[in-house]
Amino acid sequence: MKKIIMGFAVISVALAGVFAEEQRGLSGASDSGGTARIIPDDPVLTHEAVEYYKKLTAPLQTLKEANYNYAKSVTRIRRVRKIEKSRQEQLRAITSISKQMKKYGPLRDDDTLRSEIVRYLDLTYIVLKRDFDKILDMEDIEAQSYDRDEAHQLAIDLAVEKLNATFNIMRKAEKAYFRKYQINVTETKDEMSLKIERANKAIEYYNGIYRIFFKVNKEDSYARKALAEKDVAALEQHLTTLVSFAEECSEKLKQLSGYEGDDDLLKITIEAVEFYRFEGEKTYPANIEFFIQTDNFQNASKKLHAKRESDRTQKDVDEYNNSITVYNKKAAEINKINKISYKKQNDFVKRWNSVVDRFFRKHS
Repeated sequence: MKKIIMGFAVISVALAGVFAEEQRGLSGASDSGGTARIIPDDPVLTHEAVEYYKKLTAPLQTLKEANYNYAKSVTRIRRVRKIEKSRQEQLRAITSISKQMKKYGPLRDDDTLRSEIVRYLDLTYIVLKRDFDKILDMEDIEAQSYDRDEAHQLAIDLAVEKLNATFNIMRKAEKAYFRKYQINVTETKDEMSLKIERANKAIEYYNGIYRIFFKVNKEDSYARKALAEKDVAALEQHLTTLVSFAEECSEKLKQLSGYEGDDDLLKITIEAVEFYRFEGEKTYPANIEFFIQTDNFQNASKKLHAKRESDRTQKDVDEYNNSITVYNKKAAEINKINKISYKKQNDFVKRWNSVVDRFFRKHS
């Protein structure tokens, strides 16, 4: 697992250095986007700068929207394999746009904007190609532990954050360009830029909430797998971990608040954590108790049937009959408990998905 995480860390550090360099070179720029008007210091040059900007950025609009939709989808479904077609389309689009950019010349010997756009495209390509290739590799290897699953989820979050960072680099480049050529920009930003900014903030909040939900939800899935396989040792281990995770997550949730006045996502996560805590403290221990009762019944049955009927005492028969009565009672009880548990768990997943869908519709 360390090897996988370090693989992502290397890319992160390399890109972080480039991002930091970009931010230092473009610091102090004003907001950009929206409808530009010419300031009459040098009307001809400013007009040329506006037209040059429009020409260079026009091919980027579709790409920005594709990046926006891809980042939202990856964050939502948490599996990149399901939307691999979109990633490949973006990679081809970036390659095509990059070739197109190299054909454009500078604006009166100033090649800064074009160079920054090329760099933005290069960085976006690196993230989409290298980072998400590694995530695909992780998905192709069946996770055997929570640590591996968590590494996969963190890799997704990191890759999406870096996609957001490339967008911010482009925004800073635009700001510097507008300032340099005295292009006044209205406060009203273009619709896609607003969408991306809203989505980035919503994704950041959601990821923090999701990591909490994922921790208890994934550990519960391990417990349910052990239960299905009647692996008592594994079930005991996972229920202990589940209760510990639920307590830890409950404390983390106490430090959080709703998002822009919307606390539905926070509430459903708090409810989910408490449900999983109950599973670890009540439902799974009840199943372990039933497994023990099953062993007692089987042992009593073996003991009775090991003797010939003529050698069986009344005590042997009474013990066997009593074990059947206790077993049947416990079986009815555990069937009822498990039926309620599975229904609640399925309902929680549906409600969680519904709340998440509503959250992204509202905030991105």
